[in-house]
Amino acid sequence: MAEKTIYDSNNIFAKILRAEIPSHRVYEDDAVVAFMDVMPQGPGHTLVVPKAP
Repeated sequence: MAEKTIYDSNNIFAKILRAEIPSHRVYEDDAVVAFMDVMPQGPGHTLVVPKAP
């Protein structure tokens, strides 16, 4: 059986979701936020993060 993990509400992505860290958002809806990566691996490298843990 898999070990349970605890969600860290102070992780970098949670801080971006709360706008505590600036980001260039390219899309947002009720479920996700998409923003440009600060260290892109190629042009247009975008991260999509769910709003719920």
